[in-house]
Amino acid sequence: WYEIAGVYTLNEDQANAEFAKVYFDGAVANLDVIVDDVEVKKIPQTCQELTLNPSFEESTAFWSFIDRGYSKVSLYSPGAGGESDFALRSYDRGSSEWRGIRQQLDNRCFVVGAEYKISAKFRLLNPSTGEGETCDTNVQYNSGERTQCPSVVVYGWQCEGDDVYWRFWNQIPGFDWDKDSFNDFENSFMVTDQLASCKS
Repeated sequence: WYEIAGVYTLNEDQANAEFAKVYFDGAVANLDVIVDDVEVKKIPQTCQELTLNPSFEESTAFWSFIDRGYSKVSLYSPGAGGESDFALRSYDRGSSEWRGIRQQLDNRCFVVGAEYKISAKFRLLNPSTGEGETCDTNVQYNSGERTQCPSVVVYGWQCEGDDVYWRFWNQIPGFDWDKDSFNDFENSFMVTDQLASCKS
């Protein structure tokens, strides 16, 4: 079975509509499509935790690749919590460092002056051998030598003035990369007027 999950935010016209429909399409016309366990429900607004399914206990739900056709996403085990834990793997990323995973955040939570902490755990694997790879924690830009460690991007669309594109590097003091285990990542940001104005 292939699972599909996502979040859609209604605009004012859609919220005031008399009725709505959900439908499934896109499959090749000469194939039968089987659908099961369909659910459409309102998600409570929880601004204390912006990401849905952060530990991947519900498979890859709410997460997707950035560039269709040039990267893939799947569950990976064991995760940082051990044999019974799962992580998310981004692979077949082509030649571009920016191809990875993403999730749309609830922009209603972005109130000017609010501060959010970003935390995650990362590993780098050699796709041929499956062995861990290292990176240079002193490089905090996309170097031509491709030695940089993973970073996190907050990207806002349709904002006042221009889109918001903020890249964050690990700010844990004295951090050294361990190629054989998961590595902690931490940074934080404060919501500005421009980010609060973004439509998505």
